[in-house]
Order: sequence, then C-alpha cells, then structure tokens
Amino acid sequence: MGICNTLFTELALEISDAPRPVASAGYNFLRWFAGVIAPYAVPKIAEFCGVEVAFAVAAAAALAAPLTFYLRRHHLARPSAEAAPAPVSPLLVAVDGGPSDAAVVDRAAALARAGGRPVLVVHVRMAEVIDEEEADLEDTTTAAAIIGLAVERLTTAGIAAKGQIIDATAGAAARKVSELADALAASRIVVGAPHRHDPEDIRHGSFSAALLTMRGPDGVVVVGDRREVSSKTGPLSALSQHSA
Repeated sequence: MGICNTLFTELALEISDAPRPVASAGYNFLRWFAGVIAPYAVPKIAEFCGVEVAFAVAAAAALAAPLTFYLRRHHLARPSAEAAPAPVSPLLVAVDGGPSDAAVVDRAAALARAGGRPVLVVHVRMAEVIDEEEADLEDTTTAAAIIGLAVERLTTAGIAAKGQIIDATAGAAARKVSELADALAASRIVVGAPHRHDPEDIRHGSFSAALLTMRGPDGVVVVGDRREVSSKTGPLSALSQHSA
C-alpha cells in the first residue's frame, strides 16, 4: 500500500497540467472520497443486497481501476520533450579599425556563409596603465563606429551579424577575446595579421599572435599582411562599401 500510494501520488502530480497544489488537491479528493463513502456504503449494500454483492461491487471497482488506466494510458506517459535545435555557434571576427579590417570581414563573411553561421564582430577598446592609473586609448564613439562599419558590411553581404565592444588593457586583450569565444563556443576567430613595426605590438605583443598561441591554427584564422591588404582595401572607410 505504501509503494502504491507513493507511485500514484507522484503519477497524479506529474501527468497533471494543473498547478501542483491544484493537482494535489484533486488527487487527494478523489482518493479520500471513496475512503469516506465506503464505511457508509458497504453496510448499506450488504444490508439490502447481501454481503456477496458488497464484495462484487468491491471487485468491480478493483477491475475498473486498471481498465481506466489502460483506456487513458496516453495521459500517463511523460510528455516527450522535443529536442531543441542546438544553437549554431557564431564566428568571431576581431576588427581594430585599421586598413586590414575590410579583408578580415570579407574572409569572415565567406567562412560564415560556407558554414551557415552568424558572425559576432568584436572590437577591443584598449586601455593603458600609466603610473597605476588606467587610461582609455579610444573613446566609445570611435569603437562603436568601427563595430558598426564591420556589421554593416556583413549584413550587406547577407550574413547575420552583431557587434560587441570589449574593454581591456592591451596586455589582456587577446585573453578577453579568447574567453568570449569559449563562452559562446565560437567555431573560429578571424583576425588580421600582426602589424609590422607597430609600436603597440612591439610594447605589448601582437594581438593576433597571442590569439594564435592560445587557440592554435585550428581556432584562429589570420588574414593577410597589413601592407598587402592596405594596397587592396584602402582605409577603414572601405568597410562601408559592399563586398565584391
């Protein structure tokens, strides 16, 4: 009786689409309704119809219970949760507002189109620590403009894209982008090639090279050389033009 009581209680509460307190109240009403009426009904049945009829009514009730379960068995199965389609991991593209951005974005668009993936454009708004004080090297408006141009180029090419600004010190920029890629399960990160003779790269190390070291060649796509790309794509404003 203890096993059946626990089983039926859990069953009643699990299959009901009513709120749990309502389902519990309904189940207890049904369960105790017969318990309340039986002490009065059984003697009356035995008195007017005989003891055998009272046992027959009990037997009929015992048979009616499994028959009810069988006829309503589709209500007893737990609803099968439809497998939600796994979210498609995005492709990250890192832009810095330099001449190579157009080529980087175009390469990301080609990879995203081939893999059916959306693109998240990231731009690190660098900060420098000077005399224990942190100073931003770029204002928010400029950072947003860089992101906006890249997103516009991607959406014009038919790629679903959005942007995100990451605030980080120069030395932590690559790590921040790598952590974001891990959090989003990004398939790859597309970046431009290291900037040759760039004072920032000399002081803090190359952002692209650091990402390549962290994630390996399978996780990072390094696009071109800045001097070669510069002659092909022109300045940052080229991002506002349509992809070829």
